[in-house]
Amino acid sequence: MPTYSDPRFVPFLDAMREAPGSSAHLLIAADWLDEREQPDLAAAVRTRAPLLAERYQRVSETLDAMLAFDLSRAKPVPMPEPDRGHYRSRQQWVRLVRVALRPFRIPHLTVGAAEGWHDGPDVELRVPPLELGIGDGRGTGFRVPWGVSTFELIRAGTLAFGELMPRLFPDEPARVVHFDGESTTCAFWRVTTRNR
Repeated sequence: MPTYSDPRFVPFLDAMREAPGSSAHLLIAADWLDEREQPDLAAAVRTRAPLLAERYQRVSETLDAMLAFDLSRAKPVPMPEPDRGHYRSRQQWVRLVRVALRPFRIPHLTVGAAEGWHDGPDVELRVPPLELGIGDGRGTGFRVPWGVSTFELIRAGTLAFGELMPRLFPDEPARVVHFDGESTTCAFWRVTTRNR
């Protein structure tokens, strides 16, 4: 998303960067945009400011929890009998993973069946989506510079779960997880954002 081009807007971006998660500077910027005859962008800022602050808070809580895993608490999960004879269904895997992760109290994380994966357990760990762009629908807008991106969240999650999951499920084969041209080996999981 292009940054609002008026160089006089830079101090507002700097103020937002210094106070991540706060909507105060966004609302001040909206007043300034109104004074500069940018009512559409100002209205978009006012509408999205509370939502962006809430999203940032959720993402920050999830990221902090993922970066603070106490791996010494990760013990192999007792495995029940497969619910499909010789193999476990995705639904059974989802239940197993939810139970295994419960003691780690990761806020806002959900577990679901991954779409499009047909080999292995097909489990997806979903972290809150983070979209910090604001636009007026006419190509004018900016990205709120709060210092965290979806890429950083997925990368932290992939690395964190790459350490945690092999301890919880030591008998499962590793799988390579790809994101933004890089890859890391995890135990059959992928970490993604999912709007919900």
